[in-house]
Amino acid sequence: MKKMSISMQIRTIFIGLTLVILVATSSLISIITYNKNKELVMKQLSEITDLSYYLIDSTVNESIINYLRASTDSYKEYGEYLYTQYLNEEISLSELEELFFEFLSSQVIGETGYAYIIDSNGVIVYHPFLDKGTDISEYDFIQTQIEGKIGFISYEWQNVGEDEIKNKVLYMNYIEELDYIITTSSYEDEFIYLVNLYDLKQDIDNIVIGEKGYTYLMSSDGTLLIHPTQEGENIRDLQDENGVYFVREILSNKSGSIIYPFSNLGEESPKDKIVIYRYYDKLDVYICSGVNISEINSPVIQILKSLIVMFLIVLIIVFIVSSRISKLILYPIKKLVEAMKRINTGNFDSQIEYNKNDEMGELIDIFNQNISAVNKYMGDLKNLNLELENKVAIRTNELENLSNQDALTKLFNRRKLNLFVEELWNECLLTKQNITFIMMDIDNFKAYNDNYGHLAGDEVLIKVSEILKRVFKRDDDFISRFGGEEFLVVIKNSTKAISEKLLKSFYKELDAENIIHEFSKTAANITVSSGLFIGIPTEKGNSIDFINQADDLLYEAKKNGKNQVYSNVETKVI
Repeated sequence: MKKMSISMQIRTIFIGLTLVILVATSSLISIITYNKNKELVMKQLSEITDLSYYLIDSTVNESIINYLRASTDSYKEYGEYLYTQYLNEEISLSELEELFFEFLSSQVIGETGYAYIIDSNGVIVYHPFLDKGTDISEYDFIQTQIEGKIGFISYEWQNVGEDEIKNKVLYMNYIEELDYIITTSSYEDEFIYLVNLYDLKQDIDNIVIGEKGYTYLMSSDGTLLIHPTQEGENIRDLQDENGVYFVREILSNKSGSIIYPFSNLGEESPKDKIVIYRYYDKLDVYICSGVNISEINSPVIQILKSLIVMFLIVLIIVFIVSSRISKLILYPIKKLVEAMKRINTGNFDSQIEYNKNDEMGELIDIFNQNISAVNKYMGDLKNLNLELENKVAIRTNELENLSNQDALTKLFNRRKLNLFVEELWNECLLTKQNITFIMMDIDNFKAYNDNYGHLAGDEVLIKVSEILKRVFKRDDDFISRFGGEEFLVVIKNSTKAISEKLLKSFYKELDAENIIHEFSKTAANITVSSGLFIGIPTEKGNSIDFINQADDLLYEAKKNGKNQVYSNVETKVI
């Protein structure tokens, strides 16, 4: 046997050790990278599935609450309108109840839902199936209604003769003057028709998972409700390459993950696919997110190729200049290790700056591309969540505006007035600034309604409201319909002179409008009496006292001839 030179032996040993190190290191890095990459993809799939679940659940809950709230608020407004007629002696209390109960009985809520009224003691005032006067305060949800009076409640319920307990929802609002807790109630599953899954299609289709991964929705019978390519198809009996009915397994387990080999259209060979799924019982749908496992392996293969190239380069350069090797190779490797450490701590913003166009640069480019992809996935999830929050905020704001507005005059209603005055009182209590309350009432308005009709009366209310808007248009002016033909103007930190000037402008515009009132005992046209009260809030006082003071001054103006203003800062009529 030919002898091998020492130099060759050294080279052989060195090359052998290098190859062993290469294989061991490559295997270790591939295992670590694969596990980390798989963990990251699994986490992303779980987060996307959960986000889709919460997106659908939030849409369902908001739809139900908004529907019930809108119905109940409209019932309350009608009840308050009838109560105003009662206060104006246009109808009796029994007529109020008859009209209101008849109205409620005509309302349709879902399939079996209805509206009912209880008082603060849990006694039925109106119910389509139970007798008036029945005490139902023994039920927990009734106790919750008595305590809250306004808001949304969800509870379990089982009627006599029914086999299962079902989830029921209600929304309630309160008319304090009548002690009416007005309630709209029905089974939760009867409102599912309010939700159109296809409204979510764009959001779900926009979810990006790797190169070919996606999220889809499937019904409990295996029909694809939302899917990039197979929407509307039933895949319940679909088998994978091993003959396993993997869809049936998903439908059976409700929630979990599954790996199965499958060939999509256009693919030459089957690929293992991983799917994480979660069942949403309210809509009876499965939320599934899937990706090919090959997409998990792809970064590992790329890294392995780069590592092989890197080690071969190291092996060659070591024989030439080891010092140069250290400078050229060890520095970027150190940066790569540091970046991997930051990733292990959860910091995915770990781009590596390396401007040389060599094999190490290719490796780092691949690393940076993978990190950028991860950051993009995280950013997409964050943007999707922000978009959902914005939609909810916009819908909530729209409903809030409707609940704060008087339907006829478009002025603020009593609900908004109470909130505004409470905030303004607390602010002026700290700043020692005054608050002006102007209580205004249309003179002889009942006679106008009786002779010209309520529609004409509504037009008068609208015209007076428009004049108020034109006159009291500053940032610190707040106008509300107090009730019936009464209006309340609230002004922050005003003076008697400014308030009188604004009132004179109002009366001037009202006279110019010349709304004919042949049945008025005060003038030939519509007139208004006002009570002007200016005061500074104190710890012992409250806003109701100030409003009552303005109301008392209005009463004096009415009693002493109408069509005038009485003020607390000057006894003489303005």
